[in-house]
Amino acid sequence: MSDLDPFRGARLLATAVAGAALTLALTPAFAQTPEDGASAAEGSSTDAAADQIVVFGRAQALVGTADAASEGAVGGTDLAVRPLVRTAEMLEVVPGLIAAQHSGSGKANQYFLRGFNLDHGTDFSTYVDGVPWNLRSHGHGQGYLDVNGLIPEIVQQIQYRKGPYRADVGDFSLAASAKISTVSGWDRPFLSLESGGYGWQRLAGGGTSQVGGGSLSTAGELKSYDGPWELAEHLRHE
Repeated sequence: MSDLDPFRGARLLATAVAGAALTLALTPAFAQTPEDGASAAEGSSTDAAADQIVVFGRAQALVGTADAASEGAVGGTDLAVRPLVRTAEMLEVVPGLIAAQHSGSGKANQYFLRGFNLDHGTDFSTYVDGVPWNLRSHGHGQGYLDVNGLIPEIVQQIQYRKGPYRADVGDFSLAASAKISTVSGWDRPFLSLESGGYGWQRLAGGGTSQVGGGSLSTAGELKSYDGPWELAEHLRHE
């Protein structure tokens, strides 16, 4: 059979089909009893329930309200499910922002964003319910931003704007700014207990009560930490 044979492809296809049919004919078949089928179905349903993965998301219409693609808002469950080693990691919901800690826990974090080393908050302004938290004068430099006093459970939403495009956020906003909103109340009281290595202990709680025809929300936090140091840090935060 030469390479110019016009029927060469058809012959090869017929040979392949015949070989596949012969393989299937010689393969032994195993019958499945009803009992085996029932147990297999039951096992598969159990495995499916054990391996169930819940995926959730959020949708926020920013078209016509956001002036740039570099601004947005994060809140609700997106904040509640984030594991936090330090309080300032809440601010890492800002895309590209890193909150590090190069020494003890009793000082502001080190922030990095868009290639900038923002030191302890310089060029990254933050507001909590409209109150500016950057200190204009501090031993570590202007713009010192210490959010360790925040209780993560009370944060409802974080709005962020990256870039020096907004005059309404004032000084310390060359790289970005964030506006933190706190909750107005809880449907039921909450209590959080934590314990870990290096003397880490944390107690936080809060709730909302009806007082004088209105509502009063209170929250508090106690935590202590010694840190991974030769000398214990003895952090006491109340």
